[in-house]
Amino acid sequence: MSQVDSVGKARRAIEVVPSDTINIPNPAFRRFTSTTTAGTGVTTLIDVSATFETDEANGALAIGDIIYVIGAPNTIHTVVSIDSQTKLTITGTAVSGAEYRVYEAGKNNGCTLIVTSSSGFSIETIGGDTINFTAGVPEQFPLQVVRVNDTGTTLSGNCTALFF
Repeated sequence: MSQVDSVGKARRAIEVVPSDTINIPNPAFRRFTSTTTAGTGVTTLIDVSATFETDEANGALAIGDIIYVIGAPNTIHTVVSIDSQTKLTITGTAVSGAEYRVYEAGKNNGCTLIVTSSSGFSIETIGGDTINFTAGVPEQFPLQVVRVNDTGTTLSGNCTALFF
């Protein structure tokens, strides 16, 4: 199924969280959304209502999947290990009571970016090129991007990834 509608407009979008190692997830491949519970800490995500091991067995969760923790600011992580039905080891910290979204990894075949205020960027294209540039407002870039790097990026507003 094509991600482009009849007039060529983006069909999916996600707020970008810069990372030097984790690609922007394609929102069409969101696995689930939930809320962390007490006891979360450095490299641990705990959700007492979760069924992580069952999800893994059913193909609904995998090591390497991308996790967006929604907060101020949003953070991005990957699943390092599935430790129990209610506990994941991740590549960062998930605060207690925060909403999180899990996306299937490896599904970004390129997206374009829209920025809402002047910002400096370091991006990686689908071809593996790293490019540094400054954006005006608002601006959309005709590049196929897989990642906005944290190093070399200064966002002073919103950056949204559009999937066609």
